[in-house]
Amino acid sequence: MSRKINSNLLKKNKLNQWSYNYRITTKEEISFFLISNYVINNVLQTLFIKHQLMLVSCKFYQTNSLIHIYIAYLNIKTKSKKTRTKIETSLFINKIVNLLNNYTKNKLNFYIIIKNIHKYFIQLKLFYRYNLIKKRIYAKIKKYGNKYNILETLLQIFFVIITKSNSAKLLANYISHILKFKMYKKDHLKLLKLFKTIIQLILKTKISIVAGIKIILSGRLNGFSRSRTRYLQFGMMPLNTFNVNINYASRTAYTINGTLGVKVWIFEKVLSKIENKNDF
Repeated sequence: MSRKINSNLLKKNKLNQWSYNYRITTKEEISFFLISNYVINNVLQTLFIKHQLMLVSCKFYQTNSLIHIYIAYLNIKTKSKKTRTKIETSLFINKIVNLLNNYTKNKLNFYIIIKNIHKYFIQLKLFYRYNLIKKRIYAKIKKYGNKYNILETLLQIFFVIITKSNSAKLLANYISHILKFKMYKKDHLKLLKLFKTIIQLILKTKISIVAGIKIILSGRLNGFSRSRTRYLQFGMMPLNTFNVNINYASRTAYTINGTLGVKVWIFEKVLSKIENKNDF
């Protein structure tokens, strides 16, 4: 029996975008570093989601005695909830350090850099463009504003996706996070219509580095008795070409109706002036 794998492993330009870097002395250390960084990444991802923060990117540089971790995150809290104070942020960082110390048994030193992507956009001229795009989109999706309180964070995430490379993982994580809510257990198809209208409007902007987006949801959508599959595709998606820059991610959402599969493909253009090659 054959098994499906991530097609990014076959693309040439993805080898230079690997998020794990090691300083090794023997070849046997590569597998150990890879597994440890993978576990740390999953632990950080679950911890951030519990505090209603979404990881945009997470990079590691590890040696035998030191780990450098670069984290970029986005706040997905709604307006009704209070903003985070300085004391809460310091306690949250201490919680991250304690978790990593327990996992490594206090044998490694950590150097952690944490950055809020939304504050980074506010400092740039992109924030002015973001406000203009948000006003245009809000004018066409007024009917969703009163029903869904996630509209503000959804627009922020799509704005990050069209301006940052390798953001399919962020979109897949956020979609799976939304599908877990009980309040949306019978609104999955309506959420797909909301995604459709936002993607159609946001791909037409001049600052977009994305040429196409494809989303597949499979499972018992809307609580149906049988599993179904829904497809969303906008723009170009040349999946059979190896030289193009296509970012892929897949996630599983655990709901009261069973598991829902989320697959995301993002076809990116050539990097423009607004895109920095580094994620931070």
